[in-house]
Amino acid sequence: MPSRTRRLSTSILVATTLVLSAWRSEAGADFEIGNRIPLTDVQSSTKRTDDKKTATVLFDNLVLELLPGKGAAAVSRVTSIVLPTAGDGSEVEIVLNVHGAAIRTEGATATLLVRLPGRTETVDLPTGQQPADKETGFFHELRLKLRAGQSLPLSLVLLAERDGGVEGASALLAVDSIEAALWSEPAQQ
Repeated sequence: MPSRTRRLSTSILVATTLVLSAWRSEAGADFEIGNRIPLTDVQSSTKRTDDKKTATVLFDNLVLELLPGKGAAAVSRVTSIVLPTAGDGSEVEIVLNVHGAAIRTEGATATLLVRLPGRTETVDLPTGQQPADKETGFFHELRLKLRAGQSLPLSLVLLAERDGGVEGASALLAVDSIEAALWSEPAQQ
């Protein structure tokens, strides 16, 4: 299962990176995204484009599993990272793309929260019952304004819950990557 999830997410990631690279080549000449600063035990690596306007954080083990049975009715996992940026302090728009996969059976829920400075976003995950052998990938885009040179802290909160009385319910949630890219630089006045 993890290799199928990784292949699906990698395919989406490569396609997104190619599209993003094509239209943002001239924007934000002084803007750069640095390597991520990990704040938890989640294993990850950062890949940056040559122009340093796009950084992708690849997660190796950001997975949450709710097992069927009489165990915990809810499980969670939290990770935080900081993406430093460089630049002249001008305001830029950043687009964040969150990629992953989720599987859940009847009686279970899976939720992903993305915490950014000043806001929290709930990522819409696949709904409805899914067979245990069917994985469903997800992609969520967020946009925010940031001053070049300001760090971007973000946290991911993975949650899975079992409805009362459904002992066989299970869920698996995996976040494979987050891509941060310069979207646009406001017009000079």
